[in-house]
Amino acid sequence: MKKLSVLVLLVAFSSGLFASPVSLEYAKSVANNFYTHYSAKSNIAVSDVITYQKEGINTFYVFIYESGGFVIVSADDAAIPVLGYSTTDTFDKNNIPVNAKSWLESYNDQIKFIIEQKLSNSETSKEWSKLQNNMFEKSTQAVTPLCSTLWDQSSPYNQLCPTNTYTGCVATAMAQIMKKWDYPTTGVGTHSYTDPTYGTLTANFGATTYDWANMLDSYLSGSTATQKTAVATLMFHCGVSVNMTYGTSGSGAYSWDVPAALINYFNYSPTAEIKFLADFTSPNWITMLKGELDAGRPVYYSGTDGSAGHAFVCDGYNASNQFHFNWGWSGWSNNYYAIGSLNPSGNNFNLDNSAIVRITPPSSAPIADFVADNVTPLIGGSVNFTNNSTNNPTTYSWVFDGGTPSTSTLQTPPAITYNTGGYYQVSLTVTNGNGTDTKVRSSYINVGGTPSAWIKQNSG
Repeated sequence: MKKLSVLVLLVAFSSGLFASPVSLEYAKSVANNFYTHYSAKSNIAVSDVITYQKEGINTFYVFIYESGGFVIVSADDAAIPVLGYSTTDTFDKNNIPVNAKSWLESYNDQIKFIIEQKLSNSETSKEWSKLQNNMFEKSTQAVTPLCSTLWDQSSPYNQLCPTNTYTGCVATAMAQIMKKWDYPTTGVGTHSYTDPTYGTLTANFGATTYDWANMLDSYLSGSTATQKTAVATLMFHCGVSVNMTYGTSGSGAYSWDVPAALINYFNYSPTAEIKFLADFTSPNWITMLKGELDAGRPVYYSGTDGSAGHAFVCDGYNASNQFHFNWGWSGWSNNYYAIGSLNPSGNNFNLDNSAIVRITPPSSAPIADFVADNVTPLIGGSVNFTNNSTNNPTTYSWVFDGGTPSTSTLQTPPAITYNTGGYYQVSLTVTNGNGTDTKVRSSYINVGGTPSAWIKQNSG
C-alpha cells in the first residue's frame, strides 16, 4: 500500500499577535512572488486556483500556473506562508496519488487547529511580510536532489516479490538511497523469515552481485529483462532484510529495522541510526536534516498519523528551507515542501516522524561519537563528556545547548555547567582529510530532572 507520511508545518507558538485569515488576493501576491523568484519565468499567469477547506474553514490555496508549476499557500498567517511548490509539475486535484491526498489532508487538520486555537502569528507574520515585499533570503545554500531514481512499488520492481504484492514503501526508500551510492557490490550472509501469508522467504545477500549498472533511473519508458531483474533483486532483498509483510493491497515493515538491515546485510557504515522528530525542536530537526544533505547523504524519512504511514527519501533543500522529497511513486509529487513541528489536538502524527541518518558506505572518514558521565545533573551542576570518535579525527566542534561554555574545539572539552532546568541537545562534529561526521544527541541532558524514557516508534 502506498502510504503517506504527513508533512508537518512550522508554526510559532510565542505570545504576541493573533492569527488572521489570509485573503485569496493576498495569498496570490505571495504565491506570485515566490513563483517568480524560484522559477525565473516571465509568465506568471495563474490558470486555476483551488481553495481547500476543513469543515467550512478555508485552510490553504493552490495556485496553478499556465507555464507549469504550482504554489501552495496557507490561508492563515499563523502558519508559514508556503507549504509546497513546483516550478514544473502540474497539480490535478482529481488525479493525486494517495500519499499526496493524505499530505493535503494533514494541512487541513493542522491549519484548522491553528485557527480554532487562535495561535500567535508573531513569528510567522515576519515570513509573510518578507514574501509580500519580495524579500528573499540572500543565502544560496541549497542541495539539489541527490537521488535521480524515480522508482515505485509495482511492476517491474515487485517481480521477485510474492505474486501480485507490492515491494513496500520501506524497501523502495531503502533501494533508492542504496542506488545513490551504487553500493554494495555484494551483500553479507543470508536471512530467512516467515511471512504470515507467503511462508518462508529467503535472501542470500552474500551470493548476490547487485547489478547497479543495469538499474535505470526510471522504468516508465520501457526496459530489458536484465534491467528489470536488476532492480527487482535489490527491492526483494531490501524487503527480506526488514521482514517485510507482503500483501496484494500493500506491504509493510518497521522503519526501526532499517539501520540494522543496511549495516548487517549490505555492509553500510555502522553510523546509520534512526532519529525521532518528537525528540527535537523544529530548528534542530531542520539543522540535522540539512547537515546530512550537505554531506551528500540522502535521508530515509518516515511518518504515520496512526492509520497510514509512508517511508520515502529526503534528498535536497532550497534556500528557503523547504525540503525535496522523493515519495517512491514514479516521481509523482517529488517536489519541495515545508517541514517542522506541530501537534494538532487528537492527532499525534508529528510524534511519529522519523529519519534514518548517516547512511553511507564504510570509509576512512571519521565517525563522531561521545558520551556524558551524567545525563541528569542538578541545576548548577557540571557534566564531563568523553569523545569516542573513531577513524582519527583531526578537528572537533562541540555544541552544548544550554551549557557553559556552549562550544568547544577540544578533543576532550572542559566540564560543562548547566544553570537552567530543562532538556538540552549536545552535538559533536569531527573532521579529517577524508570527510566530516556529526553526532547529535537530542534531549540528552536533563537538568534538574530524572532520566527520560525512550519510546520506539514505527511507520509501515
